[in-house]
Order: sequence, then C-alpha cells, then structure tokens
Amino acid sequence: MRILVYGVWQNQSPYVTPFISATYFDTEKVPYLRKDYTQTLQFVFTGALVVGKRPLLTIKTIELLNEKGVAAQLQMFGEGIMRSELEAYVVENNLEQCITLQGNQEKELVREALKKAHFTILPSKSEGWPKAVAEGMFFGSIPVSTKISCLEWMLNYGQRGILIEPDVNAAVQEIERHLRDVDLDTMAKAALYWSRQYTQETLKAAIVQNMLD
Repeated sequence: MRILVYGVWQNQSPYVTPFISATYFDTEKVPYLRKDYTQTLQFVFTGALVVGKRPLLTIKTIELLNEKGVAAQLQMFGEGIMRSELEAYVVENNLEQCITLQGNQEKELVREALKKAHFTILPSKSEGWPKAVAEGMFFGSIPVSTKISCLEWMLNYGQRGILIEPDVNAAVQEIERHLRDVDLDTMAKAALYWSRQYTQETLKAAIVQNMLD
C-alpha cells in the first residue's frame, strides 16, 4: 500500500509519496510584484484565533516591532475563542492603528491581502499541513513561522522564509536581522516559485499518478 504524506522526510519509507495540498489554480497566478521593505511592513495572519495558533504572540511581535522603530501593520483573518481577549489587548495597548482583526472573510478578500503583504506570520504550536503559509508564499508574501511540522522543509531551512522561536523578543530580533542583512526580494521570489509548483491541477495529477503507481 502507498500513502501520501505531507513534505519530504529523512529516511522515509519507499511506500510514502511526498504530498502537498493546494488552494489555488494555475489561473490564479499573478506576476511577481516587487515590494518595498523600507516602507510600513504589512503582515497577514490567517488561522483560528485559538491558543495553538499563538495569535497573541503574533500581536505582541507586531507591537514590539513598532516599539523598536520598525513600522508594521497586521491584518488577522479568522475567528476563535480568543477573539475577545485579542481585541481587548489591542484596545488596552492602543494598537488599533496597526492591528486589525478582520474575522472570517471571503477567499477573494484574503487573497487580495496576501498579494499586498510583505509577510505572512503563523507562529503555531503545531500544524498538520500549514496551508495558510503556502497560500501567502503563492503571492510572494514571505512566511514567518515556527520550526514545526514540515515548515522547515517548506521554507528550505530559512531560504524561503523566516524561522522564529516562539518568544516575542527572539522573533523580533530574527525579523530585524532579515530586514538588515537578507535580500528579501530574492527570498520572496523563492517562496513564490516554490509554492506555485503546487496548484489544484498538479494536486489532482499527483493523486492520479499515485493511484497508478
């Protein structure tokens, strides 16, 4: 029996076929848009507002970036039991100008936000298949994520995105280092071209091929 497994793993069985899910179709590809990382940085979080996705850490990361003089804004898409807590934190810390909780929105609105975003941020505790990360990469949004699941492989161990520790100070330091020392345009292109290998069309073809093998 053959099985489909997300990602490529060391010493995996010959009965395992690496598998990547997809959201977008080939027709949804748009030309690569070069972004200016010296302007206000646009971050997007897409995921459930629950402890496991660490949305409060996300907010605190944007807060600290601004405190350190790095202008950053965050749009958060998703719903969950932490929403009221997060909204209260935003208000209590006067973050309304840089952080917006959008709730659940239509795919088209999220897609437009990802096209404009410099970064997609998702510092989760665990993931099965982190589709939200791949969706941001599809439009050249650089992923910022923790070293969990197959994310290190997806981000090519830091070549296609920023891998952070689940600590606000360490996360901000790593983002600042990339802003200072890394060619982010090259990183964004690498993220985009990798993600665009995996569309709905290639997913269907891979499933059919796996059945035939």
